[in-house]
Amino acid sequence: GNDMSPSPEGLKVREKFLTNRLFQELSALSEQKRDYFTATDNYPKAFRVGECKAESQDRVTMQVVLLWKTETSSEQKEVHAEAVKTGDAWLINKVFN
Repeated sequence: GNDMSPSPEGLKVREKFLTNRLFQELSALSEQKRDYFTATDNYPKAFRVGECKAESQDRVTMQVVLLWKTETSSEQKEVHAEAVKTGDAWLINKVFN
């Protein structure tokens, strides 16, 4: 299978990058085919992190540009990720469009 596809195993691998709140939320959604992080079931070929904004000392939002390329077309879509500082690590707390 595609390593990017939502699955309990894939989620476990990413757990160290996620806040507990988001991990619980995603665990409950793990049967869905739609990917939480990209809001699509067609996985992007690449992504790029754009602008990063500090909302406070321990919270930032990042712009993430998702890229799909085929021989005939190229498409991009933007999502935003919120990361919060938890101990020494920055963890993803939510993703929104």
